Amino acid sequence: EIHAAWRLDTIQGWNVNRELNELVLILAPTTSPGESPREKALVPGGGRVIIRPIGVSVLKVSEVLGANVFLNMRSPTKSQDLDEVQFYKLIGASPAKTMAAPHTR
Repeated sequence: EIHAAWRLDTIQGWNVNRELNELVLILAPTTSPGESPREKALVPGGGRVIIRPIGVSVLKVSEVLGANVFLNMRSPTKSQDLDEVQFYKLIGASPAKTMAAPHTR
C-alpha cells in the first residue's frame, strides 16, 4: 500500500540515523496548482519526512535511495564511464568495504 510518494527531483537530501533506525528526507517545496485532490494527497510538498523501516535496516533503504538517485543522474549515453566515487558517496558506503569481488570492466 502506498501512503505517499515523492519524485527524486523533489528530494534535496537525506540523513541517516543508525541509532534510531530512521531516514530523514529533506524535500523541496512544490507548487502545482493544477493537481487533483488525490494527487495532492499522494505527493506531499516541502519539508522533512521521517521514514522508520520495519523489518529492514535503514542502511539498506538509504543504499537503494542513493543508487536510484545515481542512476537518475546518469545520461542516456552508454559510453560514459561509471563515477564510482559519486556512486559510493550516494549510497553511503566505502568502495573498499563493499567490493568483495575484483573490479572488472
